[in-house]
Amino acid sequence: MKHTFIDLFAGAGGLSTGFHMAGFKSLCAIDINSKALATYQYNYAEAHIIHQDIQEINPLELRLSLGLQREELTALIGGPPCQGFSRNVTAAYRYLNDPRNLLYKTFLEYVKEFKPLYVVMENVPEILKAYNGAVKNDIHAGLESIGYKVTSASLNAADYGVPQSRSRAFFWLV
Repeated sequence: MKHTFIDLFAGAGGLSTGFHMAGFKSLCAIDINSKALATYQYNYAEAHIIHQDIQEINPLELRLSLGLQREELTALIGGPPCQGFSRNVTAAYRYLNDPRNLLYKTFLEYVKEFKPLYVVMENVPEILKAYNGAVKNDIHAGLESIGYKVTSASLNAADYGVPQSRSRAFFWLV
């Protein structure tokens, strides 16, 4: 069976592209942005596209509708919104309880339901230190409470052959 993944907060499919290049098959992409999803659908026509607020989708119902057992999905990937962490947003407009900042908790609910072999979450590097490390620590604790061992780091795309200098934070299983 081919390795499969679901992309939460999929956007146009940037993170999915890397997984496709590695031989994975996209089962499903979820995002609230219809224009981004139109691009995703164009590039990955075989994927089930869901244009909806991720918080309105029941992870159990999604898993069952995709015909998956727990621990059958190879990877769950995604990049929750970053505006509340980004240094590109004035500090006065960044606060921990910004509803967008808390969407990583929804991501963790999907991980708990699907129990995939791999988990990759991407965000701006500032998420690692934001709010005195509270978000990073909560993500680590959330994944560890499900039984995963996790690490996180800021990685620069230029160090991996991408022709741009762009750092992003990643959380992944070890």
